[in-house]
Amino acid sequence: MLGICALIFFALAAGPVPAQYREDPIDENAEKQKSDLGSGDEAKITSFAKGFYLARWTHRENLSRLHTFRQDTAKDVAALRGENKKTAQRVLVNLFAEMALSEDLLPAARFNAALAVGMFNEREPGAGGSGDAGVPYAPAIDVMAEMFNTGEAEPTGGRVPDYVVLALLINLGDYAAVGIPDAANKKTVTDIFLKTLDPAFGKRHNYSPETTAWLQKKAVDGLAAFESPSDGENNTVILDTFIRLVRDKNTDIDVQCAALRGIGAMKFDGKDDFDFEPAVTALARAAFLINQKDIAFIDEENIRSQVESTQGAPRTGSAAGMLPTTGAGSVNTGTVLSRVKYDEESLRAAIDGGNGKDGILPRLTKESQAPLKEALESIIARLDRANNFFDFGEEALDEKFDPKKVRRAKTPKGGEMYFAVNSTMIKYFLTDETDFYQDLAESLAAAESEKAR
Repeated sequence: MLGICALIFFALAAGPVPAQYREDPIDENAEKQKSDLGSGDEAKITSFAKGFYLARWTHRENLSRLHTFRQDTAKDVAALRGENKKTAQRVLVNLFAEMALSEDLLPAARFNAALAVGMFNEREPGAGGSGDAGVPYAPAIDVMAEMFNTGEAEPTGGRVPDYVVLALLINLGDYAAVGIPDAANKKTVTDIFLKTLDPAFGKRHNYSPETTAWLQKKAVDGLAAFESPSDGENNTVILDTFIRLVRDKNTDIDVQCAALRGIGAMKFDGKDDFDFEPAVTALARAAFLINQKDIAFIDEENIRSQVESTQGAPRTGSAAGMLPTTGAGSVNTGTVLSRVKYDEESLRAAIDGGNGKDGILPRLTKESQAPLKEALESIIARLDRANNFFDFGEEALDEKFDPKKVRRAKTPKGGEMYFAVNSTMIKYFLTDETDFYQDLAESLAAAESEKAR
């Protein structure tokens, strides 16, 4: 996926561009009036902020310094105390929100202004002792919700472009990670994440699939930070949303993996009577879909690699019992393995947390849940088998294979990486595995359907 800088670049370059973005006049004397920031006087704070803080953000020559301006502002506010700090925060949050929604300002300025809306703290990090994450400025949540919902109220987002939505999701994800003690605020944030994960979200705003996936991954990460299946209303709306995402073939694989990891992080305290059957069925289907997507990824990488190989002589190499990462018309094995292993680790995270203690599997303790437990244990066994194959090659498929008795070949110092498998071997292995996962998913789905009758 694209990085934040790339998205801002596209935001600057795409679509109709005004002849000239607005550049507000900078008050050269304003910096000398920085004491007004802590005066508690809204008019003085507004005058200083507009004349100095915000005005600088609107000038093209300052684009590379916007993150520094944002950090400086946060530092200045953090130094304030009591009611004067609260007043400064309230005024600045509203000013930055207005700036983020101003269509005649540079997109990069709007993006940074949207980030600035969520950058203040009621208690600064470290103030409560070593490791203290601080307490984010809670009133900003309602401001960000209003900004987000301004876009939701119009068919194509109106005054809220995708990069501003991204900034809001980043902010709210940070809030969720630190913790939102107020139930109403938590519900507000959860609702924003859930709206972003609505299947019609991207199409409604005419976002590209890549942009939609990026925003939705931020929303999944935010929900996962709560480590709860519920939004606080004694329901399972977050888990239900993750289940929908992991079992839908149209879900972007990075979003799918994020949802799997989110399931693995959930605390199911007080949920002894919870019906885990839909979740287990979804995990089996996710295993099947991930296999299919990884096979497609290898095919895409193969085409890309073949094109690249025509542009220069390929690197070659050999080592006893090992295969080079590259070769004529071959895919970079390291890239493929990294993708496939990450996807399988995400699946394992949902099943047992990757540590045998979290995830769904440890919760299946009742005798009636034995078939579900057996299904998940069979997936874990296949994942172990796959990892052995990736690490040791075809000999790992022997039923008597013991990875503890095998010494891995070392990469020559200064040489290129070598692997026991190549991309073609990985693809064929995954193709064979697909049959197992498909059969398991179908049998679990049939059992769930029968139970629902």
